[in-house]
Amino acid sequence: MTYHVPARATKASGLIERLNAITYADEANDLALRRIKREAQALIAADPVGAHTALGAVAVLQGSIDDVRRHHRIALEQSGHSAEAYRNYSASLMNLGEMIEAFETAREAVRRAPDDGGALRHLILVALGSAHFREARDHCDRWNTLFPGDPSPYEAPAKALAGAVEREVFREESVRKVLHIAHDVQRAAKVVLVDTVVLVDGSEPDSFLYKLRIPLSPVHAVDLNERLAHRITNRPDLMADPGTKFVPMFIGARIDAGDSERTA
Repeated sequence: MTYHVPARATKASGLIERLNAITYADEANDLALRRIKREAQALIAADPVGAHTALGAVAVLQGSIDDVRRHHRIALEQSGHSAEAYRNYSASLMNLGEMIEAFETAREAVRRAPDDGGALRHLILVALGSAHFREARDHCDRWNTLFPGDPSPYEAPAKALAGAVEREVFREESVRKVLHIAHDVQRAAKVVLVDTVVLVDGSEPDSFLYKLRIPLSPVHAVDLNERLAHRITNRPDLMADPGTKFVPMFIGARIDAGDSERTA
């Protein structure tokens, strides 16, 4: 999940750009994170909003939800509760799998800046990631009204998922339970979420694959998927609804030495 960088170049915006560039952080990036953290701390007096936003993003990559909340709440207060601060807070929450809070925070960003394209785009993504499919579709319609000729990249999956709900293929509440398990597995493994994408299965109507990309190798992703599958298959209610019509899957975004051979 990418953080919003203000158009006006500042030292803090430079830090945020560097953090966006190391979203796929592994152990080799610990030194870079510590350097960015020190630079952000040095900027607190001059640019408290930017500094605490950067520190919140560092806390995400270090897996500290308490520090994420602390820094972003300071950024909210210092910004006068701006839409941009809410959007960045939501991005951090989503990266750590805190989807309920991420969704409500993204909603607040749009409430404060209803015509802000970046805030609206983010809300659509979080609505899809938290199984608010009909709301995601409605926000896509609003996007098309605000930005004619520039369709939302999430419009197709939002409409397909909302349609599946309305045809009673599955319920949003059931998909939320499945996604809650997926994010619980993610949090337990202390893994940051890089991004998500919903794929519509063209060969089987009303079937969806929800890909959660993580900064680990495919081998590690297989392990998380086994944990995820075990927990879902032990839930008869979820095997019935949504069943295999909506399947979350972790996708390893980093190739380690030897992985290609082991996962072929």
